[in-house]
Amino acid sequence: MTSASPNLHVIVLNRWSVGWSGGKPAYEEVLDHSAYRVSYLVDDEGFKGLTDTIKQSCLVEKVADIKDLEQLVKGFGNLVAKGGEAFRLVALSEWDLLNAAELRARFGVAGMQPPAAMGVRDKVRMKELISAAGIKVPTFAPCASLADLEAFIDAHGYPVVLKPRKMAASIGVSIIWNQAKLEAEKACLAFDDMECETYCPGSVFHIDGLMQDGRLAYAVAFRYTRPPVEFVQGLPLGGISLEDCTRRTQLVALAAKVAKALAINNTHFHLEVIVDETAADPSPVFLEVGARVGGADIPRAVELITGVDAVKQQLRVELGDDLLPMVHGAQVCAAYFLVPFPKGLPRVVTRHAPLGRESLPTLVDEHLRAPGDVLDGTGGYLKIPARFVFRGGFAVSTIDVKYSQQNSQFQEYEALANYQQNPGDPRPIYRISQIPAQPSFNVLSNGTSPFVGTNYSARDAQQPA
Repeated sequence: MTSASPNLHVIVLNRWSVGWSGGKPAYEEVLDHSAYRVSYLVDDEGFKGLTDTIKQSCLVEKVADIKDLEQLVKGFGNLVAKGGEAFRLVALSEWDLLNAAELRARFGVAGMQPPAAMGVRDKVRMKELISAAGIKVPTFAPCASLADLEAFIDAHGYPVVLKPRKMAASIGVSIIWNQAKLEAEKACLAFDDMECETYCPGSVFHIDGLMQDGRLAYAVAFRYTRPPVEFVQGLPLGGISLEDCTRRTQLVALAAKVAKALAINNTHFHLEVIVDETAADPSPVFLEVGARVGGADIPRAVELITGVDAVKQQLRVELGDDLLPMVHGAQVCAAYFLVPFPKGLPRVVTRHAPLGRESLPTLVDEHLRAPGDVLDGTGGYLKIPARFVFRGGFAVSTIDVKYSQQNSQFQEYEALANYQQNPGDPRPIYRISQIPAQPSFNVLSNGTSPFVGTNYSARDAQQPA
């Protein structure tokens, strides 16, 4: 652990006006500005994201283009000249990882260096390293032209996935299902810094975890409701955390292996894999990984399970501080749901009826664009029409319905025995292995149970005498 000191200079590279929690980036909440001397390197948009307190009390250097490395080198040098040698450089955005690594290398700052950054940003290099570590990956290749794509298809067949080597959030991803689709779209396909890979069917999962000093500090596995590329195509997307099961154990073990193969250390990661659960060997296939906290409401979902802000933990390991104590949320289920931009942009929000916890007790966060807001497709996940976060518990409910030939025309009802916590309490009332005495119903010899009363929609089952 590093002893924090106001003499240690931490520089934050920020391009966000809207942060991971929906408002301004909450740097003052996740980074102790009294324990470190904190400065900021921003562009115009990132400057909007700084609070008045930061603008007044911290060194701030602005650049015209935050993607331009040489502008960043000049701005970083100015901050070092004014504030002293940099102890750490913090860059939370996926888009800043490569330039941040170059700045660390040029100024002798500890943290992720260019080779490791390239391994988690370039999907070709990433898969080369992952494959060398013995982890299953799709067949892949660089794809710089239509000729490269057609040669890949000749060798491996359809479907084929074409994706940018250094993008994220499924931006620019195309699935070419057959020759007809290729013919229809090839005039519009871009081949600037692209890769192609064989399509893998199955369920997509993501594992979000934290590496600290070469070990996996924690990891939370989620099942996507659909492949993330479909969100870009206009379909809603959600994720739900996995219970403590064989699949979760398998995915967490894979995450640790991936982190080691790519030298991901002292940072959060967001790993995506696909599993064909209908296969005889449903083993996960690596898709891609980012060395950062997951996007959208993933940090909030992770927090509901661990009890600690994921971004705060990320910064603590980057600075060499001990992690904050976490809870073991194995019985807590966290989920999120994202509503995509509609077609025909720009569009104006006219009304939004909130769900509210009164009608949906498991809802913990609800983010809605306000009436009058313009939806123009920019701003990423935090600017989509609506986002929801949920917390619940794991449970199993089964109903056995018996049919018989002679009773095929009978009206059927089902009798349920409800055990539940108080409203708003997400914890399971008991483990299945610790079930109390089972409810008893007056089951007749023909397999039916009499009901009491005349309210056909809500009658009680007759109890045995």
